[in-house]
Amino acid sequence: MQQKYWQNQKHARNITEDKLVLKADMHIHSTISDGSYTMEEIVAAAEKKGLDAITITDHDTFSHALKLPKSSKVKVCAGIEISAFDYD
Repeated sequence: MQQKYWQNQKHARNITEDKLVLKADMHIHSTISDGSYTMEEIVAAAEKKGLDAITITDHDTFSHALKLPKSSKVKVCAGIEISAFDYD
């Protein structure tokens, strides 16, 4: 099912009958948490590097999910990094 979805997307490449290869960074923090770059700067850098997909995974918030920049070159996804503390 996943392959069928990506076959129609311009973000995918190197598709064979049984394989799909994507260049992706699936763990990026923006200035919404402790990152150094805005979401727009992150997307621009991903486009420049030729990535197919990225996921912005800020700490303990999903507030950025509705504000993701659009890109015709990179699939931009929202994620979250949940903090877990061991208080022992």
